[in-house]
Amino acid sequence: MSRVWSFPFPPSGSSGTTRSEARRGVAEWLRILVSFELFFALFLYSNPYKLMFSVKPPVDETLVCAALSALLAIPLLLREGVYYRGLVVIVTFVLFAGWAAMSLGWTPSRVLAPMILRHLMTVIFWSMVGAALFLANDRARCLRFLLWVLALASLLAASGLAIYIIYGDFKSYMNFEEQTRAYNKWGYAVSTGTLIAFVFALHARLGSLRQFLFLSLFMICVSFLFVGGSRGALLSTLAGCLACVFLMRSRVTRHRFELPVAKLISAVVAIGLVGFLVYAMATNLDFQTVNRLKALIHKSSDPELILTRNRFFYYAKAFEVIPLSPLIGQGLGGYNIYVSAREAVGSHPHNILLEIAANLGLIGLALFFFVLWSAMRHVTLERLRSDPLLLCILCVFVARFAGAMVSTQLIKHDIFFAFVSLLCLRSKPSAAKFDQQRLATVVHKTGALFRRPLIAWYRGGRW
Repeated sequence: MSRVWSFPFPPSGSSGTTRSEARRGVAEWLRILVSFELFFALFLYSNPYKLMFSVKPPVDETLVCAALSALLAIPLLLREGVYYRGLVVIVTFVLFAGWAAMSLGWTPSRVLAPMILRHLMTVIFWSMVGAALFLANDRARCLRFLLWVLALASLLAASGLAIYIIYGDFKSYMNFEEQTRAYNKWGYAVSTGTLIAFVFALHARLGSLRQFLFLSLFMICVSFLFVGGSRGALLSTLAGCLACVFLMRSRVTRHRFELPVAKLISAVVAIGLVGFLVYAMATNLDFQTVNRLKALIHKSSDPELILTRNRFFYYAKAFEVIPLSPLIGQGLGGYNIYVSAREAVGSHPHNILLEIAANLGLIGLALFFFVLWSAMRHVTLERLRSDPLLLCILCVFVARFAGAMVSTQLIKHDIFFAFVSLLCLRSKPSAAKFDQQRLATVVHKTGALFRRPLIAWYRGGRW
């Protein structure tokens, strides 16, 4: 289980470091601390973090972090150009958002629909653009972004564990004022960092300090998921861990089955988490998340409880709404009007596929899958087994997609859309060099008239 990447941070200086080298090291650290990837991670994590502080700034911190990351992205765009794979993903998302905007013409909603569209065209759009054009284009920058996300998620998990230890119940403590679902925001935010720590630990050198650090962060995050109260966050994390187990490289020969140490450890950890969850439910261990999972199982087996306004109720209503207008849907917010007969914010299907099908119809659902396809079209099994960075992104994508099947409405899944865009990650240098040689061969056959400008354009980073 050898280390397959090097972390793009400045090396620590030695005693013989010259003054100019020290200045370069300080400048490099400042470049990392005041970087696009840091402010983009803060932009995605601003909503969970605003629950940690009682002081509310006069300007929304999400917009501030988005504006700062956009300013830092300008020199990157001028220096590196437009990333072709990321641009394709953005174009497909614009088609999807354009269809959502068209639905304003037939939706019965007059309050929710403009709000949903505004959020879709600002927060979600920047989540897609920032990840597709500036993170996926540079593997080192993408790795630094994942490390910042891990740091932010670990701090949330440690703070949540401290609240649990002090007050004995994180979920009840966080249900202050109108933040009745604060535990879900923290849970899903920590879930992303849990998977990053899991994959990074598996691909660190066996027994190294780095592996111990990532495993420690993984255990902190997992511990919070068990006591935080978010069922969807815990189950989606398990889904991401199992995806990592299945996708990591293994080899079956004629005489034996070769299993790498990393895959063996990942399988043991994933199966151990599932086994501990089953054990906790069977022995009635007092964990908030486990208790809520047992309550969910009880609801699913009680016909009277199914009829109350829970997820089963919203799923059934979605299947009633979809046949009414299967092609174009009810329009943005139309499902909410159908269920509650008013502009009710919380009356959404709690499943993004059902939400898209009910509000935007089969056309909207097809455009959404077109967005996913445009991001995943270069993801192959061979790439996943040879590129741990892409494997980490896919595992987070699987977890966030699983969470989106049982949680909040579409426009609240900004982290999910960011990791959709990251799936178009630039290939490893060896593959990129092969692509460049293949392009040079094609250009050579087109004749000398177009050869030089095309090669110059390609080498300029605009492919």
